[in-house]
Amino acid sequence: MEAKPELLEVLLVCASMLLFAALPALATSPVASWSAVGLTGGALVASVVARRPAARCVSTLAFLTALAWPFERSLLPWPITFALPLAVFAALALRNPAIRTGCPPLRRGSFGPSLVVRVFAIVAASSTALVLWVVLLRPDLSDLRGMLPSHPLPVLLLGGLGFALMNSVLEESAYRWVFQGALETTRLPPTAVIFLQGLAFGFMHIGGFPRGTVGVVLATIYGWMLGELRYRARGMVAPFIAHVFADLTIFAILLTMV
Repeated sequence: MEAKPELLEVLLVCASMLLFAALPALATSPVASWSAVGLTGGALVASVVARRPAARCVSTLAFLTALAWPFERSLLPWPITFALPLAVFAALALRNPAIRTGCPPLRRGSFGPSLVVRVFAIVAASSTALVLWVVLLRPDLSDLRGMLPSHPLPVLLLGGLGFALMNSVLEESAYRWVFQGALETTRLPPTAVIFLQGLAFGFMHIGGFPRGTVGVVLATIYGWMLGELRYRARGMVAPFIAHVFADLTIFAILLTMV
């Protein structure tokens, strides 16, 4: 008989994912930021006491990241607020079997002709959706446009490429490697795994790009697409490439349309 997923472990994983996704929104308030530290710490303690590897894996990353966010505006600007906790998590996972067993190893995966077609389709769909979102809804993106430094165009283009590469590495590592991988170890059906990690990915974009209710819906659908791509590829290269092109589209929109 096939083993069924444990409800407690799934709930702990989902709670930690949602807290992680909410961190950028909570960073505007010191009280909210430190509350997130307490909540993610509580989830980590619960996962350790319950001896649930997947929950321990996800809650560890959520707790480490939450620890960095109270200092986001002073000492640890983006991408350090994501990159440093992720690096510490990776180091802990290498040394701690209790964390490592809750998340599959980091793999490149396959990248055959059928996956290349899927990547191109996702790139086309996501880029079109982002442009239409800006053109039709005209969201206020002045805060994001103001983050672009006043440098010559070649320097800005190199910076945009660096942003796309870095942001894709960080978000894919968190959502498709750690979160999706941990959910897979809970024995949930693949459709449920893809659905849950996509919801968390979409929720993270409530104040990002795209943003607002429509933005969250679009980002959730995109998270599902990337999750399904990672599932088919059994690795990270395919979703990473697709994500890079979406982030390049975002940079191009901020540079030319906003």
